[in-house]
Amino acid sequence: MAGFPLDPMLSKMIVASDKYKCSDEVISIAAMLSVGNSIFYSPNGEQVHADHARMSFHTGNVGDHIALMNVYNSWRETNYSTQWCYENYVQAIKKAITSGFFSHSARLQNYGSYRTVKHPRIVHIHPSSGLADNFPRWVVYHEVVLTTKEYMRNVTELKPEWLVEIAPHYYQMKDIKDA
Repeated sequence: MAGFPLDPMLSKMIVASDKYKCSDEVISIAAMLSVGNSIFYSPNGEQVHADHARMSFHTGNVGDHIALMNVYNSWRETNYSTQWCYENYVQAIKKAITSGFFSHSARLQNYGSYRTVKHPRIVHIHPSSGLADNFPRWVVYHEVVLTTKEYMRNVTELKPEWLVEIAPHYYQMKDIKDA
């Protein structure tokens, strides 16, 4: 457990999941718990709809942890649809990814290139990425590889304000406005 970069209770939960043959589910729940209370959001004027969407994952009095798993499974069943996230007021998985890779962020520039935020350099989305032709405005990436260009691999779209929220020790509002 000491080797896991997690809260000890989450580490114990993951270790125990092997015994109960539910590691995939528990890892999903642990990831969602690691982002705090930011799984759901409530836009101004839509509080009632957002609350209804949140409670729909609790059908059967399953408890909050299983409801988190229900959120993840429902999102997976829609092939990780961004539209599904908007309709259900969910932002969690991408925030969890951003939490891990906040230092690997980049903003879209002209002509499909990206500029990394903290240590500026020009990079591109790897052609094998599902986002290669979509050009989201802001992304986080797992790694950069150098072939004919510097390419970001394993890319996920993010909202720039998440960077300040998730890593205030690393980003300030001026970083995301200036990038």
